Amino acid sequence: MAKGYLIDTSAVIKYLNQTFPETAVIFINNIVDSESNISFISQIELQVWNPSNPKDIEVYIQFVQLSNIYGINNNYYCFND
Repeated sequence: MAKGYLIDTSAVIKYLNQTFPETAVIFINNIVDSESNISFISQIELQVWNPSNPKDIEVYIQFVQLSNIYGINNNYYCFND
């Protein structure tokens, strides 16, 4: 089974708002550069994110579009393209 990270909603917001300490930004940059994974719940929660700079919505859209979105069904976890 492949190993990776599923990035939580609050981590995505702190990352996009640039409010993480530098070491955390470097760590998440490495994760995002290789493969960005978020859950369908994070995708939904991010839709109500209200950044202080409205132009950051474009950053959010790009982040989500470039991420693997993981969902669930009754039998197993799966991701949607």
